[in-house]
Amino acid sequence: MKLKSNIIDQYPNMEDLKVFAEDLPGLAIMNNQLTDVRVMESLKIAGVSSLLTGASYGDHSFEEYRRKRSNNMLHFYDHIREAIKKIEALEALIQEKVAPDPYLQCSRQGPKTSYMVFRNQKYTTIKTENIAFFYIKNNYTFLTCFDKQEYMLNQSLDQIACTASPSDFFRVNRQYLINFSAIKEVEHYMARKLHVKLIIDTPDKLLINKEKTHNFLDWMDAR
Repeated sequence: MKLKSNIIDQYPNMEDLKVFAEDLPGLAIMNNQLTDVRVMESLKIAGVSSLLTGASYGDHSFEEYRRKRSNNMLHFYDHIREAIKKIEALEALIQEKVAPDPYLQCSRQGPKTSYMVFRNQKYTTIKTENIAFFYIKNNYTFLTCFDKQEYMLNQSLDQIACTASPSDFFRVNRQYLINFSAIKEVEHYMARKLHVKLIIDTPDKLLINKEKTHNFLDWMDAR
């Protein structure tokens, strides 16, 4: 229940204002629903301050209430923001767990033996056997050859994963598709992951999460 300032104009007589105030629901006043300072001051003048949060209701208690209310609202919104962050993180985790692997869903018509690239205003082709790995950098797809030459492609890594030989290339994570011939060694990493090292350096550390370690080891063993 909120009182507007025009209530004062409707009750010019202090005695009438007192009667009006005494008829107000006690809960509304106790919960400080009187948001207009003029109304609060008029009620005190009318001698009904005993109705307001105990025996008296001064400016200090009113300001204290406003301060506490503001703090409570800030805490409330902080809790809401934290809850939203947790929900978003959970949704992202669920999406990562249940999202279908495009590498497994693509329809294959036979692996490509070369990829066309554009460099120095010229088009050329790179044989697949010369490619050490494909990877994503700044939202673009690149291939790196065994001679460390790098070329940009106009295909996504998902598309390349569907056209590369599944026996020769493995999608270790969202950023890298590596050639079996480029693998130097594999070692165990924390949280049951695998750390893959290639014979040439990669811009990022190649980690395989625990959900894919079994498939990766089977792939390496299937020779």
